[in-house]
Amino acid sequence: MKLLRNAFVYLMLALPALVFTTCTKEPDLVGLNLVSQSELLKLGYIDTATITAYSVKADSINTEELSYALIGSMNDPVFGQTNATYYSQLRLVDEGSDYGTSPVFDSAYLALPYYGAYGDTMSNMTLRVYELTQQLIQYDTMYSFNTATYDESKLLGSITFVPRPHDSVMVNGKKVAPQVRIPLNTAFGQRMLSVPVDSLADNESFLNTFYGFCIVAEKQETPGKGAILYLKAPSTSSTVTMYYHNTEDTTTAYFIISSYSARFGNYDHAGYTTASPLLQQQLAGDTSSGDQYVFLQSMGGVRARLHFPSLSHWQNTNKKYIVNDAQLILTESSPGSQYKPPTNLTLRLVDDDNISIGSYTPDESLETASYFDGYYNSTDHTYRFRLSRYVQQIMTGEIENNGLYLIISGGAVNANRIVLNGPGNPYGKLKLFIKVTEVD
Repeated sequence: MKLLRNAFVYLMLALPALVFTTCTKEPDLVGLNLVSQSELLKLGYIDTATITAYSVKADSINTEELSYALIGSMNDPVFGQTNATYYSQLRLVDEGSDYGTSPVFDSAYLALPYYGAYGDTMSNMTLRVYELTQQLIQYDTMYSFNTATYDESKLLGSITFVPRPHDSVMVNGKKVAPQVRIPLNTAFGQRMLSVPVDSLADNESFLNTFYGFCIVAEKQETPGKGAILYLKAPSTSSTVTMYYHNTEDTTTAYFIISSYSARFGNYDHAGYTTASPLLQQQLAGDTSSGDQYVFLQSMGGVRARLHFPSLSHWQNTNKKYIVNDAQLILTESSPGSQYKPPTNLTLRLVDDDNISIGSYTPDESLETASYFDGYYNSTDHTYRFRLSRYVQQIMTGEIENNGLYLIISGGAVNANRIVLNGPGNPYGKLKLFIKVTEVD
């Protein structure tokens, strides 16, 4: 598959003036993050630092009690299939109520307001709702690989639909904000109406009787199809409305996914068995194959490792240098695809064990976010980081030159992915630009 258009991707490291001992920047360095790479060379920067870059599997991420839910399935032509399943408690809105005499179920809907979506929202998606057979515990640490048990033979509801994250819907004759409305079936109604009265007294009792539910997306098998939905759960509108009647009246019961609901997401990338062969090579340990392209994916998927071996050589000279500036620019390899680029990327040190994610770079820790950068520039389809302190401290031996991990920010609550050109790509090499001053 074709991963590349005519795009110019450069990886540039930006280093503030005056070494790492001060946050003060010389006036003529302010704004250099807007200067092109050719102009940087004219200003005395060098771009001869050697770079290795390749993709590795990311660690699992914490998905417990996030601000919104990721649900769906997409089949990315490059990254393969990704599935997101959601598990949550359902809480009573009116504790202490009962269903009256001889209640009979009429209908019910699970409403989940849209926050957004990622991928192809023009193809059909099928979601199914099942009752959990395992209790969820609030504040338990849950990761993207975790699951909870449910009975697939007991379907509580389902819907096949084309996602419309920006279209309002009509509910009871009124236009409401865009939402997914999953009709719940008679099995759900009978389950709710069979809950003993004493279990309706409060939420603690109710949750000991009805553990909650999961929403499972049917796996998308067609490359280029499918999406991951971002849904506002918890919220005051993430509710189940159940209509029923008894011997006295026709009435309604309400349940909610609230901030007190224990909940988490499971993110499954199907082992990247259907991913691009080049990505599979890198994940299998072929570090040289990252020379052309580097891959990043959210949801505990893929991160990239960057290493700058030639920086260590500066330690072995008899000369002393101050790093005035250094810039790291990364360009999207195929801008304009249906898979929108992440809003921003971030960097972390590779820890001393040479595997784990370490702390923030000194630049991110001590400089402002706008100076450190990492945000997507839609004009030239690039990301840029400024890493003066990082490079300076490698040159002086204050930190080990283990390299950096490049990661999509907010990876637990977005489904972003991106392909970047590598350091050997002829259409735009990943480069490290550094400007130094020799001192006596």
